[in-house]
This record gives sequence, C-alpha cells and structure tokens, in this order.
Amino acid sequence: MKPIHWINSAGGDFADGADWSGGAVPGAGNRAVIDAPGTYTVTLSSAETVRVPDFE
Repeated sequence: MKPIHWINSAGGDFADGADWSGGAVPGAGNRAVIDAPGTYTVTLSSAETVRVPDFE
C-alpha cells in the first residue's frame, strides 16, 4: 500500500483524517509517515495500529 503522510505542520490528533494526505487515518495495512516540516506534537488519544510507523 501507498504511504499516508502527516500534513498538519501545526500538530494534532493522529485519529483526525484531515491531518493526513488523502483525508484518511492510516490503518493496519498502511505505512504512516510523519514528515511534515516543523516542530509539532502528534497526539495519540487511543491505541493505533499501522503497518510501519515512519518518523522522519
């Protein structure tokens, strides 16, 4: 599957689809890539499962 990138350089909730490319939260079969420029916090308010987390 194609990676889904974090696009909110202000930070936010991992579970908010608006913060991800394509408008959907990555799931168990996705590669979640958090690489938006800047310094910010991504909050996990519940357990999340992704295939490969990638923090760049």
